[in-house]
Amino acid sequence: MFIYIKHGDNNQFLVNTNCPIVVLMKYIKTRLGFAESELLDLCDERGVLKFLFMLQNSQESAHGLLKAKESFIVCIIKCRFEFIPSYLLIVFK
Repeated sequence: MFIYIKHGDNNQFLVNTNCPIVVLMKYIKTRLGFAESELLDLCDERGVLKFLFMLQNSQESAHGLLKAKESFIVCIIKCRFEFIPSYLLIVFK
């Protein structure tokens, strides 16, 4: 199944979720021009984070964690104070 990744000014692209989370996130980073070392997550249109960066098993299948045909927005995860994450919503990438 597929999900929509929204970015920029009304831009979006489809992503196949029939793969491990690590592969899905690597593709999104490449597609949007992020460094491979950048820590990213996805949030739904209500702003709810999926916490994909905290999964114990990065080989877990994405289709079990992300509902088909939903739209998601990329978030950059930044740790400001010793392991306390903060989240930046990326709309214009």
